[in-house]
Amino acid sequence: MGIIRTAVLALRKTVIYGLFIVGLFCPLLLNGKDFTNSLFAIGFCSTAMLLDLATCWLYDRSGKRVGLDAAFLCGFIFMVIITAQLPWAYQRQQRFDKVVEAAAKLQARQAIEEKSK
Repeated sequence: MGIIRTAVLALRKTVIYGLFIVGLFCPLLLNGKDFTNSLFAIGFCSTAMLLDLATCWLYDRSGKRVGLDAAFLCGFIFMVIITAQLPWAYQRQQRFDKVVEAAAKLQARQAIEEKSK
């Protein structure tokens, strides 16, 4: 077995599950950017799924194919759920941005009033 293939097999699950976990935590960020966080989650999960598909044809040390991990199915289900809530996340992010913009205008107005006193 080649050195590269051995390294790929050794790091395969770590990288795939690491990307999947990062993708799971993206929508949980509380920064008001629900739509953006959902897009990042879809990107991380799709990358984990593609890596799983790309390495499932490799043979392990015993000569059997590695096959797909559970991350593939979990990633697919998670991506469907996140994709279904994208319109709601976009609307919520737009409302959040309007509130932040209004608060910034109010703060600027108050700063101008304090300077003029």
